[in-house]
Amino acid sequence: MTAYTRLSVGLILAALHLLTLRPSLEAAEAPYSRVLPGVVQTQVPDGARMETSAWVVNLGTSSASFEFKFLPTSNTSAPPAQVRALGPGETLRLSNVLLDLFGLGEGEGALVVRGNQPFELRGINSNTSNPSGTSGQGLNSLASSELLVPNATLHSLWLANRSEGEQELRTDITAVLAAPNTTLTVSVYDARGILRGIEAISSEEPAIWRTSASKFLSDPEIPLGRVQFAVTAGEATGFLSVSGRLAGNRLVAQAERIAASNPEGTSLLLNGVGASTTLRLFNPNETEQEIAIEALGFPGGPATIRRITLAANGLVEIPGVLAAEGFVFPEGAVGALRLRATLPFLASGRGLPVTVAYENGFARQKQIVTLVGLNENVDQPGRRSRIALLSGAAGASGFLRLRNTSGESISTSPLQLEANEWKGQPVATWFANTEIPADARVDIELENGSAHGYAEIVDTLTESRVLVAPTSIPVEVPPTPTAKRLVFSELPSSITTGTPFTATIRAIKEDDAVDTNFKGSVELRLAGGPGSLQAPAAQNAVEGIASFPGLSLPVAGRYTLTAVSAGLDSAVSEPFEVAAPPPPPPPTPTVIRRGTFAGQNGYTAQGTLQIERTPEGGETMKLNSNFRVSSGAGAVSVWLARSSGALNTSTSLRVGTINRVFAGEFTFPIPSQGSIGFTHVIVYCDGFRINFGSATLTNP
Repeated sequence: MTAYTRLSVGLILAALHLLTLRPSLEAAEAPYSRVLPGVVQTQVPDGARMETSAWVVNLGTSSASFEFKFLPTSNTSAPPAQVRALGPGETLRLSNVLLDLFGLGEGEGALVVRGNQPFELRGINSNTSNPSGTSGQGLNSLASSELLVPNATLHSLWLANRSEGEQELRTDITAVLAAPNTTLTVSVYDARGILRGIEAISSEEPAIWRTSASKFLSDPEIPLGRVQFAVTAGEATGFLSVSGRLAGNRLVAQAERIAASNPEGTSLLLNGVGASTTLRLFNPNETEQEIAIEALGFPGGPATIRRITLAANGLVEIPGVLAAEGFVFPEGAVGALRLRATLPFLASGRGLPVTVAYENGFARQKQIVTLVGLNENVDQPGRRSRIALLSGAAGASGFLRLRNTSGESISTSPLQLEANEWKGQPVATWFANTEIPADARVDIELENGSAHGYAEIVDTLTESRVLVAPTSIPVEVPPTPTAKRLVFSELPSSITTGTPFTATIRAIKEDDAVDTNFKGSVELRLAGGPGSLQAPAAQNAVEGIASFPGLSLPVAGRYTLTAVSAGLDSAVSEPFEVAAPPPPPPPTPTVIRRGTFAGQNGYTAQGTLQIERTPEGGETMKLNSNFRVSSGAGAVSVWLARSSGALNTSTSLRVGTINRVFAGEFTFPIPSQGSIGFTHVIVYCDGFRINFGSATLTNP
């Protein structure tokens, strides 16, 4: 079972299977998965209440089902997973993630979302009560490829833990163990790179591990520190939750990856920098190095470069970085910082999106990026959105495209920026004379140059401000040729309950020909009928045809079937009848002896007979339709005898009498003693007391 190496802190095991789906997802593994750490609904100091809103956008070209699971940091078990369906381009807004999805009034942890189309997931933590002086926090989700894997390391630079009156800060450390059998090491370092605490964590199941810095550290007074998450098995990520006055009541700091070494050095971009921005820098190298800071997008063009020397394994914090480094700009000016060094390093700004690499963090031609969950409540209190763009060294031209929650294009706005130009304005200004739909999204589509953008979300009720980073829209190359719809081949004309039958579904192109290249999954469902379909959930098509053998329906009635496949029009079969099976035929008797009659004493006796054993174990003598005998003195009798000679009634067994009609078929039950021991059948005239004929009994 789950074990820790040092501290006895709670590990919450959840029934989270990251590669498995329910009905709409169960048939195959979900290829897309994202983790949103820092989801919260809780009361914090000073009466504030933090809640998480989230937006999920289906970036694929087909409808998809998305599964939501929550890993809590408390002692409660994980709530049941939930599933939501989204059309292509559709946006789902969750105003309060834990309440809307799971009905939870309190909780904190990580949200795991999986689906069978690419999607964006992002969140906002904001204060919904006692808003004065508070700030919010944008939450960035991590794709499966961004999670820690064995021998990988992430760092969070925002550890702050001290108890000096109004300077009080408190940090909780959280690790998300996102896959079974995950093992990782959590280490805390101070600003000088000295190890202050370490713990190895492992779990057989996906889980959340959490502790406070005060409990984790022997000396919890660390005003400036960082946490390192290193995975040795499985998949994981981590984040810090900092609370207190200096953190604006709540700061969620997700762990970040240090860029790999590059012969040309490391260059990072922080966009959305203002006068109050606090910057932290970390040098992970064993030698000191110089960080060059260049201000971009501010009035007057690129500012003079400033330089900071970082000690080996050192961490520094620069409050009000612009003024601290001597940059002088007009009040309220906002722009970006480009940070460059010879060796890898990590930079993070409080309240900013995760820092991007300067070389590949910009949108370019044919690389569309999107900003989701934008609102513009101009005439009433609520959230308002600004979009800010920073062009690259060659400027940027193209347009912004406004979409509603269904993914429909509403309006476009031209974009033209000079080199290193920063431009930020409300969504309503970008799209003048256009009503901005709730929870809109804006795509940045460039025709030339490059640009980096973000959205600033301002909550006029809580005074919360957060910055949200864009995400790339995947470019999908449509397969050719493509199937358009499914059709049923003719079902069997006669189907009975419990009898196996086969349903065949074909994937048809526009010209009604089978798409032999189609290999997608086809799901067969019962569309109507009194019973349930006993069938596999889905089959992969082979050369455009999906076959479902061995189907059966246990209840008689009128039925229809439906077949569905992602991206294709579904098919519904013609109604067909399922009948109850006919009753089984009565069991047939077994012939145990036979005989052929011959006349005696000058009388006629002819035809055949057989003795049958009934299914109940009794015996019956049957004179067949070819039987004929002379009429006697009113009647003749039929006997089982031990010879063909004169009838000895004391050793024989009378089985029946024939009168009036002396030809045709006759059946007589044999008394319970049966025919064993008798060798002949005699037709005897009682009136004349003489044999009319006999038949020798033989085995069949």
